[in-house]
Amino acid sequence: MEIIPAILPKDFNEIDEKTSLVVGLADIVQIDICDGKFVANTTWPYKKRDENFESIIREDRGMPVWEDLDYEFDLMIKDPWRNMAVWAQIGVSSVVINPTSCDSVDNVIVAINLAQSFM
Repeated sequence: MEIIPAILPKDFNEIDEKTSLVVGLADIVQIDICDGKFVANTTWPYKKRDENFESIIREDRGMPVWEDLDYEFDLMIKDPWRNMAVWAQIGVSSVVINPTSCDSVDNVIVAINLAQSFM
């Protein structure tokens, strides 16, 4: 059995703080991403989109302790396929989606395959 710690981050600093607590204890950490549309809650990067998110996309920096942890993003967002390339670019090792978050899960699979082909 594998335990995957989950973080529901209000901002990037919280991700940095909480991932440092699990280094050496877990191999994967899950970041719950909420857009305020699919679910009522809003988390980073939708709650407070900051320069850290943009910097990771530009590959100027990585997610906190990326050398020691793999990241799984639980995309509790409307139509997660629309931004799949961004999540892949950030370097997540896996994504979790809710099939009711979009009209077609096929769109998500196609978007994931396309995103991976550019990596």
